Amino acid sequence: MKRKKVLILIGILLAVTGLGLRIWYVNTHTYSPEIREVPQGQTAEYCGLSYTIVNAEMWNSSDFYTQHPELTDYQNPNIPADEMKLLVVEYQIGKVQEANKLDLYIPIQYAHLFNGTDPFMTQDMNPSLSDGNFQSGDTVVIPYEIYKVNLSEAQWEDVGDGRMEYETVLGTYPVKTEMKIQDIRYEGGKVQ
Repeated sequence: MKRKKVLILIGILLAVTGLGLRIWYVNTHTYSPEIREVPQGQTAEYCGLSYTIVNAEMWNSSDFYTQHPELTDYQNPNIPADEMKLLVVEYQIGKVQEANKLDLYIPIQYAHLFNGTDPFMTQDMNPSLSDGNFQSGDTVVIPYEIYKVNLSEAQWEDVGDGRMEYETVLGTYPVKTEMKIQDIRYEGGKVQ
């Protein structure tokens, strides 16, 4: 019985050592992605399309849904209006290659977070996507929800004061393209 316990302990130690060596090997032999930064207003290409950030607006949640009553179905009643903001980004999308894929799941990165989009809200804000009238060079509006609960108090203040840095991300490996959002219009003045 004692011999069996010793063999099990040796097996566990070998497995943990093997796992540790594999983690070390991967971390020392893989490369970080190349990061390509694209300023707002300049064009980035991805999957046969070109993307340009044309405009960005930061909204208080209540102001946004008051201004866009047709979208109130997307308002979460469990989150107080003062604990959520919406960053609405307008992209101009052009066709670069015949073979392309319109992918509107463009995450946004800020602080330590990646936020995705609500595909249904994006579709409702862009009717030309669903009725087939979308053409190369048209614009698409994508809303990103920013929640207080995901940020520290200082970071939440940075969101309201306009000091938070945002970038959208096209692809992550081997090249990560970060489209910087540098010129944000705050609807109704600075967002409180």
